[in-house]
Amino acid sequence: MNLEVILNKTLRHVFGGLFGAVLIGLAGAATAQPALSWEFSTAPYKKPDFQRYCQQQYGWDAVARKQGEHVYNWQCTQGANNYPMNIVAACSDQFGSDHSPVIVGASAEDWRCTNWQQANNKVVPVIIVSANYFYNITASDSAIEVVAGVVEKVKAHYKSQMNTGKTFSLVEPIIALSLKSNQAWHDSSCLTSPVEHRNLECSSVLPVTADRGRLFWDAVNEVKAQFANKSELTNVVAPIFIFTGNEGEAFGLGAAALEWEGVKYNVQPPSVAVCDNNDTQCGLYAVGHEIGHNFGLKHTCDVQPQLETCHSSLMQSGQLLMPFEQATLNESAFFSW
Repeated sequence: MNLEVILNKTLRHVFGGLFGAVLIGLAGAATAQPALSWEFSTAPYKKPDFQRYCQQQYGWDAVARKQGEHVYNWQCTQGANNYPMNIVAACSDQFGSDHSPVIVGASAEDWRCTNWQQANNKVVPVIIVSANYFYNITASDSAIEVVAGVVEKVKAHYKSQMNTGKTFSLVEPIIALSLKSNQAWHDSSCLTSPVEHRNLECSSVLPVTADRGRLFWDAVNEVKAQFANKSELTNVVAPIFIFTGNEGEAFGLGAAALEWEGVKYNVQPPSVAVCDNNDTQCGLYAVGHEIGHNFGLKHTCDVQPQLETCHSSLMQSGQLLMPFEQATLNESAFFSW
């Protein structure tokens, strides 16, 4: 079954505005996030000083407090008064207006302030965690580990296929906590696929016609605010993975690649975010193929239809990179080492 939904038209639209103020003061239970066992650049990220923010906003006797271990559990306390924490203001005040907030996990210590210029020509994985797991830090940790394994596997595969040994550079994944349920994301994935390819688990109330870009646009609309403060000169690839827990394996359609508002996105179906990392093939084709489009590659057999081995290419239905595809990547700013 073909995982891919290719949206042929590349759209560009400059979208102004800042990531809306993140006000912290919610409750929830969780456990601390373990350190990633994978190697990612953390250069774009700086940790905000919440104690400094509280004192600057509310006075010397204000204290930054956690009401729990979840990322949204921070607040400022002054005597008997509790105030929300404005993370946008904290990032801007402490590091400059070109810094905006992101989270690298669901634990309280996982807030970061980022200047996307420092992620120029790098790949920044984004993990959407469905509302079913909004407060479940352990589940978010699991999603991060799976996605980290998948993108590292794809990175290593490109390196093995390149005649120069070059590959792309990764930035530590960021998290987007969604208000959409597992079912909403599964329905979106189902709607993306033609009716004859839909899994039995797809709801019977879904339309009989496909909405081919549905999952892509639903996912991009969830995460595009993360990059709203990005400079127009910054070149970023953002693979989006949707975590819906163990239920994700039953829904396997919806992969797509497209540039939107200056970010090169690819979106993966829920199944890819629950891969078994002991399976060396899981996610390799879906992610490797779509990220290849982000790097400027086209379907191999469309470019070289006379090439007898074109179907064995990662950009068609196999795993190889053809010599002319390697040449394109060797000239790419994303393949600088």
